[in-house]
Amino acid sequence: MTKGKLDLRRRVFWCVYVLDRSTSLVQTRAFSFSDDSVRVKIPFTKAPSVLPAATNKSGLQKPWVQTHEQALDLIHLRQIQSGWYTDLFQSGRTTWDEPYHYLWQTCEAMRKWFENISVTTNPSMRAFFELELLYSYIYVLSPSPRVPAISPFAAKLIFEYCIRYADLMLRLIDDVNYTPPLTFYDAMRVYMTGRQFLDVLQHNTDPLLNGHIPPHPEVKPTTAPPPAMPVVNLPPGDTLQRFNTVRSIHCIKQISECLAKFGMRWGYMSWNQRYQSETASMLETLHLRLREFDGISFARRPSMWHASSSASSVTSSSAASQAYRSPQSLTSSSAVYRQPSITAHHMANFGDSGPAPQVTPPLYYHQQTPSQQPPIQPWETQTSFFEPSGGQPFSFGQPVSQPGRSSAHGNPNLQFANWSGYGGTSSVPDTLDEESAVPPNSQSWNA
Repeated sequence: MTKGKLDLRRRVFWCVYVLDRSTSLVQTRAFSFSDDSVRVKIPFTKAPSVLPAATNKSGLQKPWVQTHEQALDLIHLRQIQSGWYTDLFQSGRTTWDEPYHYLWQTCEAMRKWFENISVTTNPSMRAFFELELLYSYIYVLSPSPRVPAISPFAAKLIFEYCIRYADLMLRLIDDVNYTPPLTFYDAMRVYMTGRQFLDVLQHNTDPLLNGHIPPHPEVKPTTAPPPAMPVVNLPPGDTLQRFNTVRSIHCIKQISECLAKFGMRWGYMSWNQRYQSETASMLETLHLRLREFDGISFARRPSMWHASSSASSVTSSSAASQAYRSPQSLTSSSAVYRQPSITAHHMANFGDSGPAPQVTPPLYYHQQTPSQQPPIQPWETQTSFFEPSGGQPFSFGQPVSQPGRSSAHGNPNLQFANWSGYGGTSSVPDTLDEESAVPPNSQSWNA
């Protein structure tokens, strides 16, 4: 076999490898083949880092990649993802006694990968890699068969990473200069990220909104350090509790907006509608907290008339309460905070309903701490990793939740396993109809 034909076959294999790993993570299914079953040389090499980015005669950057460096970086990321996905979700279901030494090493490996990507990487590809990194962080730190109960420190990291992911994704959707394609898988990633954000916020509302950084789990001294907590600059004159409440509201709305934009693009609005229904109760709670911080009371004022003349008294509903005006930060399309550098380790590393056919989901429990309070909302149908204060674990066969109620999300390896396509069954009506679908061309080709 000639060298050219051999290199072509190697390129085809690694393209299939990258697509298979990406699909398996999003669809939460087993890989088509394991890493141990194949050994194929990567046909790409990294060029010297001193080479400038390719430009055309007019001095503008060329739209097409001129080297294979980005392909090599993507292959390395998929190899890292393949390793932790196999260990956490595919190799067994026995709970690890000390899981965080493995999780910290995995996060450290991904952080080093991002810091070492090619210097010739254009801004669009760097943003694409940043999205992949944030999504991987959230995936690794979320509950899994190996780590069914996450620590408060991991919950705080997920909280920060979800906010950054939603902010970056929304900016890239509307950026005309962003060249990497946004696919249907990106919509699935946004929905999974939104469910993870809602889950940690429901079970750690007070600790997360208060802004206190909990201690990280103890690990062996030889283990990689835990990820640095992302640094967020507090606006002048604002309190930490109010600022985090605004950020939480802003994140939920950004995720809903991303799902709406993706839904209009592919004619599938069910995820956006479902997410709005799931977050309605949490948004109401957050807005109530915000009104309390702003000192607005909705208590009815006492009547100015005596009880004896109540027949002629009129109480104005408009005068009984004060109108609430949303803060300016909630209507702004820009980020509510400045993101620190993602390449500096001392700053930060960053900023449907049925079971999967290949696994049997376990029962997950939540690790309660003295500072955590159980959510005040009634529990509805959920694929939960947590246990409420009563001590009774929830199963996966509970009745369908009612619209308008909030529910914690399910196991990451069950997020999209039951999605059966545009015409499949779902607890939420499919809205691929006349108002969402693109009408076909009514004119004949021969007209």
